[in-house]
Amino acid sequence: MKKYMLFCAAGAVLLLSGCESMMEKSPAERAAEQRQLRMQQQLAQTQESSKSYESQIGQLYSAVRAMQDDSVAAEARIGELQRQLAATSQATQRHEQEIASLKQQLAAEQQARQEAINRMVDQVAKETASAINAASSRSSSASSSSKGTSSSSTATPPPGSYYEYTVQAGATLSAIAKAYKVTPEEIRDINKLKNDFLRVGQKLYIPKK
Repeated sequence: MKKYMLFCAAGAVLLLSGCESMMEKSPAERAAEQRQLRMQQQLAQTQESSKSYESQIGQLYSAVRAMQDDSVAAEARIGELQRQLAATSQATQRHEQEIASLKQQLAAEQQARQEAINRMVDQVAKETASAINAASSRSSSASSSSKGTSSSSTATPPPGSYYEYTVQAGATLSAIAKAYKVTPEEIRDINKLKNDFLRVGQKLYIPKK
């Protein structure tokens, strides 16, 4: 009986040891399990990275949308500024045209006024010259008459050889000077005039040239 029990016990030990040997894994299996574990870890990391990339892509997409909105607003602002610039340019062009037209009108008026002044001066000069010639004729006649009545007397010119002129209406100092072919300064110096203002009926001495 004891031998039978020992034999059973030994058989159980052998059976257990065989089961343990059957439970042990080969190196290839362990390597496959390690590869599978690494792949699972890599897959998990890839999924995390994918989530991070998706988040970054979402942020970039939002930024792009914001930039597009800003670009649209900027284009609208640029368009508005261009319209304002075009309107300002048109207004400036109109103002320049108006200024050019006013300048032309002013130049034409100045020319017409100057021509009128010149005509007036010429007319006054002609009238003054006519008056001078008439006065000279009267003076010559009077001198001849005096010579005829008194043969012993001799004609003497006015002191300094001056013409005597009575200012007529509309006469100016420049017109009188032009008629007598002298300068206004000479007339002012001889007559002690402080300015070019003349009175109708005023007596002026004009130097003879």
